[in-house]
Amino acid sequence: MLSDNELKVSMDYSGGADEATILQRFQMILHGKLQTRSKFKMVMGYLVCVILFAISYLVILQPWIPSPEISEIDTGFEAADITPETSYVMCETDGALDLYCNDIYWGTIPQSILDTAPFNELSIIYKNKTEELTNGKE
Repeated sequence: MLSDNELKVSMDYSGGADEATILQRFQMILHGKLQTRSKFKMVMGYLVCVILFAISYLVILQPWIPSPEISEIDTGFEAADITPETSYVMCETDGALDLYCNDIYWGTIPQSILDTAPFNELSIIYKNKTEELTNGKE
């Protein structure tokens, strides 16, 4: 252990603490006695943090107003019933396949989609020919 002469610290401090308090602080830092709480209080603190963390996943804050109906949302998309009676595929001269539903253009579809329902039931109309074919079969 150190003698009293070796433990004296010389510093400029105007905080009003006496030499014994400052010496005690340095000894706590040097000897690792920084933990002044009991283990029970420390375990309870950790337990409270874990419980609050778990509870935070159980509580979901939501607005008080109800969500809007689907019809009120402007999605920019419309739904169409694609049936052989109301829809057909127009094959352009460059080979592009255009989908029409109720005589309204809906977009270009790839060749590979013609093998899946409901597109496999649609009539294919070739722009340069007047005959109607179903999936390329006469």
